[in-house]
Amino acid sequence: MQCLSNIKLWQPKICHIGISTTKQMARLRFQLHNLGLIARFYDNSIKFDCLFTRFFTFAKKLQPMTRGPISQFIEHHYRHFNSAALVDAAKSYETHLLEGGKMLISMGGAMSTAELGISLAEMIRQDKVQIISCTGANLEEDIMNLVAHSHYRRVPNYRDLTPEQENELLEKGLNRVTDTCIPEEEAFRKIQHHIVKIWKDAEAKGERFFPHEFMYKLLLSKVMENDYEIDPKHSWMLAAAEKNLPIIVPGWEDSTMGNIFASYCIKGELKPFTMKIGIE
Repeated sequence: MQCLSNIKLWQPKICHIGISTTKQMARLRFQLHNLGLIARFYDNSIKFDCLFTRFFTFAKKLQPMTRGPISQFIEHHYRHFNSAALVDAAKSYETHLLEGGKMLISMGGAMSTAELGISLAEMIRQDKVQIISCTGANLEEDIMNLVAHSHYRRVPNYRDLTPEQENELLEKGLNRVTDTCIPEEEAFRKIQHHIVKIWKDAEAKGERFFPHEFMYKLLLSKVMENDYEIDPKHSWMLAAAEKNLPIIVPGWEDSTMGNIFASYCIKGELKPFTMKIGIE
């Protein structure tokens, strides 16, 4: 809502905002009503009585976000075709948040191993994301990177690996995800050691949780804090846990931790009922 950035104070208790469309006026009327402010509409402008401090907070929320160097670069250079579509999408995202909307981020592929957390964690902290839908792999691999980053191995020539070389990586406990190998002992097993105890403790108490809620318990317990190998502010799962963000994880049982949970169920050490599923 670009027009709302031109905010001027007429008197200590009288404020003026330029409005260019009926739709924007309707939106502002709704927002003012939610704040308990009394508005009087005159043609294409609004005058309303309010406490200065409350209005200042409200006005600050309405102002467009400050443009950083990346945004400035994109706006200047991304002028046509798909690049222009990216600019349109970014501006729509900004407007959506300014109007009080909620944002769902969906993640497939190996985004956590690609270290998307460097940017996503900060977006979560700044309340630019309210809910996430992702694979079980993304859920766990962010934590794996958090506690085993120095043991990861990059394989730039992964396209040229022979079957023998692939097997060699496997025997070394290096699980390849495209050009990046995740270390089994330092990543998978380290998490397994702690998460299994949390699963069993919950079952003993008759409690049930979603996959991400179990991971939140693991992170918030800080039992692995001494094992962190990256700046924790780059972990999107840690940021999500601190915000208690809802996460939808379809087909979680197809992930590594899901496979491990299933193995304990097969052995009779856990019951499937302990883990809430997506339909719930």
